Amino acid sequence: MTTKHTYLRDRSRRLRQTILETLATLPNAYMQPETVLMSALRHTLVPEVTEAELHRALEWLEEDALIHGERSSLSGTKWCITGIGRARCAEL
Repeated sequence: MTTKHTYLRDRSRRLRQTILETLATLPNAYMQPETVLMSALRHTLVPEVTEAELHRALEWLEEDALIHGERSSLSGTKWCITGIGRARCAEL
């Protein structure tokens, strides 16, 4: 695997870990608006996290049942960490 691929894989892993850690600091079942989550995560990596990177990471975490998203045409998407996600976060 090339250095670029390794870098991108590590960046993606770090972003997913940071999302879990960020959501784990919130009260149980609190739904964090995606816009607020993006603002909180934007400067955690260099270069800044893009919306595309965030959406890929959120989709990956949701597919693995580590987070849960609720989508609304009025309020946008909101996210919370699941029990499985809290357990995974505790392992990190």
